[in-house]
Amino acid sequence: MNILYFSPNLSKLLIGLFMIMLPTKLFAEDHQIKIGVYGISDHFNSRSDGKTYEETNYGLSIIKPYDLSNNITSKTEFEVGAYRNSFDDFAAWIGIGIYMPMNKHLDIGLNVLHWETTRGTYSHQPVVLYPIVRVQVSRKLAFKTRWSPSSVVASFEFHLD
Repeated sequence: MNILYFSPNLSKLLIGLFMIMLPTKLFAEDHQIKIGVYGISDHFNSRSDGKTYEETNYGLSIIKPYDLSNNITSKTEFEVGAYRNSFDDFAAWIGIGIYMPMNKHLDIGLNVLHWETTRGTYSHQPVVLYPIVRVQVSRKLAFKTRWSPSSVVASFEFHLD
C-alpha cells in the first residue's frame, strides 16, 4: 500500500490539523514544542490468542504543551501524529493529554485521542482514552508509554525549546 494515499476522512483530518497547528499560539512567547518519535509496541494478547501483530511502529508526532490551568499540579499537551500501526495500516491521530507530575522525573497521565486510518482499523470509537507513563530522562528527552488493555506503545519525546 502506498503510504501517501489518504482516505477522504484522513485528508480532512490532516487539513484540520494544519488549521489547528498554525495559529499564533503555537509560536507564542514560550516557543515550547516537542517531537515524538515512535518505534515499537508490545501486544499482551498475542501470547494467548495466537495472533501476530507488527510491533515495529515507526512514526512521528508534534506535541505542543499548553498551560490551560495556570496550575503547576498538572500539565496539558496537544498532540498530532501518524505512524504505521500494528495492523500494518497508516494511522493518524489528534488529541490532548493531561499529566500529573509524580516527582521531578515521572509523570502519570491520560491521553484522549481521535484516530483515522486508511483501512479503518480504529473506526470503532470516536475517541479513545489511554493511560500514559512518562519518564523524564533529561531536560530535553523523555520516554513515554501509552497503554491499552491489549498493548503498550513506546515513544521518545524530544523538547525543541
